[in-house]
Amino acid sequence: MDTVTLTQWLFLGWVGVALGVFVTLFFLSAPYGRHGRSGWGPDIAARTGWIVMEAPSLLLMVGLFLTGHRFDAIQWLAVCLWGGHYTYRSFIYPMLARLEGRTMPLSIAVMAIVFNLGNAGFNGLVLFHWDTVLPQNPVGQAHGLVGLLLFAVGFCIHVHSDHVLRTLRAPGESGYRIPHSGLHRWVASPNYFGECLQWCGFAILTWNLAGLSFALWTIANLLPRALSNHRWYKTTFEDYPRHRTALVPFVLEHHRCPCHAAMSQSPSASGSEGARDEVEHVADGVREVVHVDKRRSGRHDQQQCILGRCDTGLVSDKSIDAHVRPQNNRPTGWVAPSRRAVARQIARRSSTYNPLT
Repeated sequence: MDTVTLTQWLFLGWVGVALGVFVTLFFLSAPYGRHGRSGWGPDIAARTGWIVMEAPSLLLMVGLFLTGHRFDAIQWLAVCLWGGHYTYRSFIYPMLARLEGRTMPLSIAVMAIVFNLGNAGFNGLVLFHWDTVLPQNPVGQAHGLVGLLLFAVGFCIHVHSDHVLRTLRAPGESGYRIPHSGLHRWVASPNYFGECLQWCGFAILTWNLAGLSFALWTIANLLPRALSNHRWYKTTFEDYPRHRTALVPFVLEHHRCPCHAAMSQSPSASGSEGARDEVEHVADGVREVVHVDKRRSGRHDQQQCILGRCDTGLVSDKSIDAHVRPQNNRPTGWVAPSRRAVARQIARRSSTYNPLT
């Protein structure tokens, strides 16, 4: 079997496994980090686990490069990008992260080792050993420049997002908080978004099936994880920004408040001082008609709907009747009522309420 046919069969098989993992992870979150739980066998120290499961990818790729027979520009560029990423993941990140006293299941580390060896082995063989067609001067080609740019941008997003999470807590403090810096303002897991950008860029740069398989594997692993993180944030923190998406900014948004959409689409009553409009506000199965002051509909004041659904807020001088309270005007100790309690209040006083609509 020639190397081209072998590469195609390996690609189909490896991507098939990734598809199975992708579907499985929608129903089963990997038990480490905030999703950690018992029942997955013996645990090891988290810092040790990170090093043990990430370092094999770096070592195997460098070993295949040194024993290979192809040393063109694409090979040097690929091994440098791969080596830079996995040096960070294997040694720099575990040393900087606050992993004292934390553990992870040994089984997770073993599965990660298999995944990393598979990806590094496939890519290393195609790049350095097999006689497959590869771009000779990727930097001089459009797809090479695009791939290199995506990888660089993704790596910067990845590292910065890790830094934001790492510095979120004061020294000695434990627990989780809501991050608000960088891409965290729009995405629940921007570090995963950065990694996806990296390996999509790597696939475009190297322009071969092995690189494409790694990009697909990265998405298969991280998209379900990002969705799990997104759900965890929403169920853990009452004040979690509802406009955030799971992985890609402004894509797969969980909810956009219809009243905000109506205001953005309706012709602003510019020149109509004090003009008011009625829009239908639907949240958590509760439908009501609210009155909106449209005089300042073009601005985004930081107001938060206590129903928890329109944190970009309807922008008005006096807010939306009794359902919006500006963040800088809350009494000390004010706590937003639960959505169920608000729903009951609206149901009692709204003649248009229908629980089935």
